[in-house]
Amino acid sequence: MNTTVPNHIETFNGQDILQANGNGNVAIRTLLPLNSTTTRIGGTGYEFYVDGINYPLGITPDTIHTTPGAWRIEVAPTTIIDSLVFLHTIDIGDNLNASVAGGIAQQNAYTIGVDWTNTLFFFNAVGDTNALYQVMNNVAGSRTVKIFGADLVPSQVYDVLVDNAVVNSLNTDSVGVLETTILLSAGNHKVEINNTTTFVPSINNNAVAIIVSPNPTKNELNIITNNLLNAEIEISNLMGELLIKTTNTSKIDVSGLSIGVYILHVKQGYNTYNYKFVKE
Repeated sequence: MNTTVPNHIETFNGQDILQANGNGNVAIRTLLPLNSTTTRIGGTGYEFYVDGINYPLGITPDTIHTTPGAWRIEVAPTTIIDSLVFLHTIDIGDNLNASVAGGIAQQNAYTIGVDWTNTLFFFNAVGDTNALYQVMNNVAGSRTVKIFGADLVPSQVYDVLVDNAVVNSLNTDSVGVLETTILLSAGNHKVEINNTTTFVPSINNNAVAIIVSPNPTKNELNIITNNLLNAEIEISNLMGELLIKTTNTSKIDVSGLSIGVYILHVKQGYNTYNYKFVKE
């Protein structure tokens, strides 16, 4: 395609858009939503066209460094639902190194991810920060990949696991981003990012030596400590709803919980200690 938009509005199906202008080009791939239409709009009288009206600008645009209104791209889902996630990859190129549309999306209960140019990008599936756990499944191997984990807890230690085995442990930066490089052997793999600091400070700012494992877990939690007499155990969701209450301070059956993040409350006397864990 070039910068002339046929009849000012051009709508088509498909994931990829390739656009060239002068010596530059751009390749855009729509990964989410899975089914969408793309519309290219532009040209004289359609510079700022929305729903049948070309809205005038209140300022004089910079026409020396930019070409405002020449064209723009709108992506719309074929089916409208209450909650939508838009995910795109954008590659910039020139006449010597043409841009290439790419990327494979993953979406699960924990992660919206992209496998693109030997980099795995992890984002929190619910669009929030301070994620404790992220995962991508069926990641192709026989290559070295960079891990870019976003939306994590700032300045905390996370394990990077491949097929349930820890291959690296490192701190996130001050904005909750983790970056590292790992080697994947042949075959498909599960790649996880798991917070190893499960303690959430209690209201009295004291802590006892408690280890909660495994985390994430599928069926049960083991509580390891040498000082947990006459304690009560409660498990709540992130909304504070009580789901499990027990005096069993060694092993708790969580198989009935849905996939998600929960808080384990250890109540001993006047003290309460809180630990986050992931049910998978």
